[in-house]
Amino acid sequence: MLHLEELSPYVFAGVSAIAATLNAVFLTGAVRRNRALLDPEAVAAIGEDAKDPVLLRISRGFIFTWSFIVVADLIRVIAGVGVLLGHPSALLVLLLTPFGSVWVAIVGLRSFR
Repeated sequence: MLHLEELSPYVFAGVSAIAATLNAVFLTGAVRRNRALLDPEAVAAIGEDAKDPVLLRISRGFIFTWSFIVVADLIRVIAGVGVLLGHPSALLVLLLTPFGSVWVAIVGLRSFR
């Protein structure tokens, strides 16, 4: 029977990998939709004369913010896999995630002002 100490790295790495995959798929779709939304021909088709600069700033901020979420997921995957491979010091990689949160806050404040 597996103990919690043995099972937790599998759960940690597995759930982080699933989150990274789903967030990357979402981010890819968001980038594709953002390009289509800001395409001059698409904008002209709905009757607008020019791209909306506020929409452009907000959509880019959203995409950059979500990309930091994907990076944080990947950092957790790396830490979990490192522990599974017998390197408990790999957990120190988790110390990088607060820096991602700071960048999310900076990008969010700049994009949604």
